[in-house]
Amino acid sequence: MILKPLADPTFKKVFGECDDLLINLINALLELPDAVVSIEYLPNELLAKKGSGKNTVVDVRCTDHAGRHFIVEMQIDHHAYFLERLLFNAAKVYASQLEQGDPYVKIQSVFAISIMDDILVKTNEHCVQTYSVINHHDPNERANGLHIVVLELAKCRKMLNLDMNKPLDRWIQYFINPEFYLNMEKQELEKMPYQRKAVEILDTSNFTPGQMRAYDQYIDSIRLHNTIMEDAWDRGIREGQAIGLAEGMAEGIEKGMEKGIEKGSVKGKAEGMQLTVLILEELKAGIQPSIIAEKNEVELALVEQLKGFI
Repeated sequence: MILKPLADPTFKKVFGECDDLLINLINALLELPDAVVSIEYLPNELLAKKGSGKNTVVDVRCTDHAGRHFIVEMQIDHHAYFLERLLFNAAKVYASQLEQGDPYVKIQSVFAISIMDDILVKTNEHCVQTYSVINHHDPNERANGLHIVVLELAKCRKMLNLDMNKPLDRWIQYFINPEFYLNMEKQELEKMPYQRKAVEILDTSNFTPGQMRAYDQYIDSIRLHNTIMEDAWDRGIREGQAIGLAEGMAEGIEKGMEKGIEKGSVKGKAEGMQLTVLILEELKAGIQPSIIAEKNEVELALVEQLKGFI
């Protein structure tokens, strides 16, 4: 039996312990003129400067032979301020490269990579979205410092024919349907050593009892997240409180009726999912409920209610 490759524990085991697999994935996604040939894993906790903010824990972080930095994360779905969070983490790494007195020439590029099982950009059909600092008058002129790259697996699932001769398509197939490689002829599978190795790692025999518990807990947390989202939607329709888990209970049932019912339940659902995820993330980060409630203009009771799901 193999485990899901998109689960946080399996993603970290495959790409956080096997440098050859991470190198191949990075090269397939970025197609850099100077390919990555070796990496050194770094601590996955991005430390804030003393008194300046919160720490952030990412899935995998490394630097390569050229000194470039890579942050690689698995993201189940799109949430509010997703790009802002990626940029914040990348900027934290970018700014931490220099010690006092170091010249700016020592700064290397930082790439924040997210494998997302969702759609980030609905205005184009590309499954890889790349963001860089560019000159608006001449997009070819850019400041080579911060780069964000998002692979949208939800779009990839709609692709009818993946080209197994392309390294990126091989990884896409691994993420969306790893069983594909289990059904391949041995001769063909030998041509794809990285994906073969990644699928072999997914076998439950490679996980300790503790790792299996962490995996089960992660899967359960995803089910809980989906349950919370469904509950938010049901409440908005059933009780006329789309604002309740959509924007918080800032203006109570009266405003909930206005926004959730009169202005359309679809808008209520979308806003509800975004804000609920945002509040849950802030709770997980250790932010006080009272601060969260004030910041998001919701009632403290709502935040305390969501805290029970953490």
